[in-house]
Amino acid sequence: MPRQEPAHHLRERRACLRPHEMGLKETGTARRTQGLRRDEVAELAHMPVDYRTQLDPGRGPRPSARILDALARVLRRTPAERSHLFRLAGSSPRPAPAPCGRSAPTWPGC
Repeated sequence: MPRQEPAHHLRERRACLRPHEMGLKETGTARRTQGLRRDEVAELAHMPVDYRTQLDPGRGPRPSARILDALARVLRRTPAERSHLFRLAGSSPRPAPAPCGRSAPTWPGC
């Protein structure tokens, strides 16, 4: 599967989210990027910024299941969208992580 498909999907998804929706502080400076920046996604997913930066243009290694899970969580993907992300990345979706006892809010699609 072309590496550009997961990269396009990730760019599309992060463009739909705003920093304040993710609990990030607004800096007050003009943003050149609509939605979350790559470094903000990396911070929220607890992954190296360099690695995350390579995923958007479709460079770098194939993301692991742990990385895909973190991205799906940060980008607020539904179970079906999470599975789709795994398939785009050429991985078999593993069972979704169990909820931590709190019910997650529902987020409207973009």
